[in-house]
Amino acid sequence: MIIEHLYPEVANLYGDPYNVEILRLSRPDALVIETQLAEAPAFAVRDDIDLVYLGSMTEAAQQQAADALEPYRERIALLVRLGKHFLFTGNALDLVGERVVNHDMGYEFAGLGFFQFVTTLRMFSRVHNRMFTTVNGLPMVGYRSTFSYHALRGEQRSVDWGFGHIVQGQGLAAGCDEGVRLHNLIATEIIGPLLITNPLFTKQLLAVIGGGDAPLAHEEALLAAYQARLAEFRDPRRWGGH
Repeated sequence: MIIEHLYPEVANLYGDPYNVEILRLSRPDALVIETQLAEAPAFAVRDDIDLVYLGSMTEAAQQQAADALEPYRERIALLVRLGKHFLFTGNALDLVGERVVNHDMGYEFAGLGFFQFVTTLRMFSRVHNRMFTTVNGLPMVGYRSTFSYHALRGEQRSVDWGFGHIVQGQGLAAGCDEGVRLHNLIATEIIGPLLITNPLFTKQLLAVIGGGDAPLAHEEALLAAYQARLAEFRDPRRWGGH
């Protein structure tokens, strides 16, 4: 199993590098390639990458990451069509849309354009809330902390891009599910980190990228923490839960 971890020197907020670390610990024979911003990504020339991962970053780093990925847009599109797995978490989601606009800081830049939405960064209006969704019936828990607001073009509002059905929290835009998915490209704003706080999903992901069905590292502790957080989110005395 080969995992490419993109830009860990800048995409390292909210503990997101541990999304890769839990995979590494769970499959010690996996090869993890850490690609720096100044380097060409391994997926550009290799066909054997099982998962490409990009995590949360600062708003300045978003533009750097977008610039680094832009030359490989068509390659990514091809790999997605072929069923290769990509996982973007936190505000890395913004990069798969059409454009990121920051009026407060006076800049904008193009995204990869895989989904028809525009992200506006509102630097004085952070979104910070809990996230409770279901993905194919599987409960997913975590948090969202971002300055990102997304707007879909009118005719796109009925398109089924969603990754997770909202139970509590905020979707991509009003009336939308959380995150986006195209084949095996998943972009979700859930942090926690995602793969630490959702071990059942992590087991599913490992199985489909070739990791088999062996237990996760620290699986018992991860499952206990997941069940405790799920019970907390469902408790109406704490969250107005369901």
